[in-house]
Amino acid sequence: MPWTTYTARALDRLGQTVVTFDSGSLTLDRLTLLKGRKLAGFVPGLSGLLDRLRRAWHQARDRRLLRTVHEIRPDLILVLWGRSLTPELLGSLKAHARCPLVTWWCDDPFRHSVEGLLPYYDIFFVFDRSYMARLLRAGAADVRFLPCACDETVYRPKTLSRAEQARYRCDIALVAWCYPRRVEVVNALADFDLKIWGRGWRSAQARKSLNGTGRRLIQGERFISDEESATIYNIAKIGLNIHSDQTHEAGLNTRAFEELATGTFELMDAVPGMEELLVPGEEVAVFHSPGEARELAEYYLRNPARRTHIAARGRARTLSEHTYVHRMRTLLSAVGE
Repeated sequence: MPWTTYTARALDRLGQTVVTFDSGSLTLDRLTLLKGRKLAGFVPGLSGLLDRLRRAWHQARDRRLLRTVHEIRPDLILVLWGRSLTPELLGSLKAHARCPLVTWWCDDPFRHSVEGLLPYYDIFFVFDRSYMARLLRAGAADVRFLPCACDETVYRPKTLSRAEQARYRCDIALVAWCYPRRVEVVNALADFDLKIWGRGWRSAQARKSLNGTGRRLIQGERFISDEESATIYNIAKIGLNIHSDQTHEAGLNTRAFEELATGTFELMDAVPGMEELLVPGEEVAVFHSPGEARELAEYYLRNPARRTHIAARGRARTLSEHTYVHRMRTLLSAVGE
């Protein structure tokens, strides 16, 4: 996944030797959690078979991981997310590796029953400050704030072909999954030249909430790669960003920095505590309601010079403080304390 790729690339750029290990299986997840569970009620014994398949895959995964750790003798183990890991596996990792074991989460850790894992991590890095006190109360030894980031080698200004300009051109672009709070803002901007890329927007509930505008706004129900996202941001006059309900305090998402790294002017929802990462009104435009989002979109579309000035400041701040290299430098420093 890109998060792993970008993190490993940043560590490599900092002079570290990196070995990555994929602890999950997207195919297995889809089979057992989506397609398989729907069929389990109609096929006798299927549910048990799927459970055994998952257990067998995890056991094989755990053996491969422990063998890899034994062979390379790492100085640090960094777990990104790690929701499928068990306390037993983490205990074995610490016993085999005898090195710091740390993790970095860019979503709500308590959605995934993380409590049993906490005692095994030397440092728990989390993207949003609101989870820090709760993690400590639940048993984490050390919790640090480590915000999301961007890879500026992917999210960067580009020279675009005529075909790309014709395909993606719009005043306002949103690349995101469909969430209710996003639908509210989209409704307020529905009569602008707005285009939406991402999944979930063609669901019955989303179509109903969009009041018939979805057919015009939505550009397809499909996965959008980071490379394509960067192209979209390069073309749009305004990159729209609306956080999910996992963000509470200073927990800006990756999109907050990725849009800015491309040189795009960003219009995003207000996040408490965001000022330590980006300055509202100077490096990014911020709204507090769907109505204010509409007002700001109108204003900045009429004022391209002001839009360009803020976008340039946002990009400069992002490149100077919010890349994966910055995050990994912070992480390595914390581990070395």
